[in-house]
Amino acid sequence: MGKESLCEVCESINSALRLEDALDIIVRNAGERLKLKASSIRLLDPRRETLQISAAYGLSEVYISKGPVKPEKSILDREALSGKLVYVEDAAQDPRIQYPEDVKKEGIRSILCVPIMLEGRPIGVLRAYAGDVRHFTDSEIETLRILANQGAIAIRNARLYRRMQTLSELARRIGSTLELSDVLNLLVEGAAKAMGGKAASLRLLDRFGERLTISAAYGLTDEYIAKGPVEVHKSVLDYEAVLEKKPVTIYDATLDPKFQYRQEAEREGIRSVLCVPLIAREKVLGVLRVYTGVPYEFTQDEIDFLAALANLGALAIENARMHKQMKESYERLMADVSSWHDWDSWGTR
Repeated sequence: MGKESLCEVCESINSALRLEDALDIIVRNAGERLKLKASSIRLLDPRRETLQISAAYGLSEVYISKGPVKPEKSILDREALSGKLVYVEDAAQDPRIQYPEDVKKEGIRSILCVPIMLEGRPIGVLRAYAGDVRHFTDSEIETLRILANQGAIAIRNARLYRRMQTLSELARRIGSTLELSDVLNLLVEGAAKAMGGKAASLRLLDRFGERLTISAAYGLTDEYIAKGPVEVHKSVLDYEAVLEKKPVTIYDATLDPKFQYRQEAEREGIRSVLCVPLIAREKVLGVLRVYTGVPYEFTQDEIDFLAALANLGALAIENARMHKQMKESYERLMADVSSWHDWDSWGTR
């Protein structure tokens, strides 16, 4: 129970190779150290609408599968996701509980809900459950805070590892194939999944630098893709990314005049957008976008990651174009050699 043993637990969490294992260590230690009835970790889904179970200790399968936990209906979790430590003395009688009957059947009385924060924003909650009315001590609360912080670190490390895997796989594919469409499809899929986004797209500039044409998309409907041309001078989002060669974010695409197709974005369920330019040899080739389904403020880590993906995409495009030019030059050369041979043969007749 001392600081040394808690430090050892933190080391175990940090050395876990899988996020699932790290979160299991957290809930198990929370339960055993504080002699709880149970404990759990729930993380927000990509749309930030539901808290999905990620680890549990001491809870029955029936209770875990009772139904979706939505912050809009669970006042307890909504308060915790605002960054507060939330205590419930009697869960069966407290109106902040979403499933009071299930709580009663499970034998849960007191609950302490600790927010899991990453880079200043909530990503989930760590819950401590007691089977009788219990007032948690300052020491117990501090232990739960430490474990929640360790959970945030484990989640951040897992996300960074997943993004590094995406970059590594894309770099490998660029080096092993000249099929540009395969690389770009992998890029947009990797961008959306690694960032927990709703969708992603890659558009390339036409030869005049006036229009952005879709080259790859993931998670977007055919109807949205075919909505109309994206013209640089009409889309302020893309204009800034292309002309100023910098990442541009939009918090709500349905309201921001920077976004060219606001009504279409609303129908598609798009809210926030991160747009980064694809640059090769100081020249902008196009833009890479990631879309979310809820208003979201992108972190600097996420912006840097998408910029790195865009750089790899630009490299792939340049490689494909150079290969095409070399192939065309070779074919012209062979055609010239063939014509010279034919002319020489004709001249010696």
